[in-house]
Amino acid sequence: MKVTVVYVTPKTRFVKELEVAENSTVQTVLEQSEVLQQYSEISLDKNKVGIFSEIVSLSTMVKENDRIEIYRALTMDPMEARRLRAQVKN
Repeated sequence: MKVTVVYVTPKTRFVKELEVAENSTVQTVLEQSEVLQQYSEISLDKNKVGIFSEIVSLSTMVKENDRIEIYRALTMDPMEARRLRAQVKN
């Protein structure tokens, strides 16, 4: 079955489509995608993962056409970022 793995940073974008076996877990797919080897800053103990923006565990079984996303920690509080954008506009 076909799934996609996505990881985005401010400077790069990793998007890889894979053919995986039925009953594959999120962790298995991430290991097969090689995203963990390419981005040493990813720690599956710290980074949350999701499928179509819904946080899931590493043991979640993937389905056909799932998009597995690896999330980064926020660099700034969203409320603070919004306040700064509003100041720039004024």
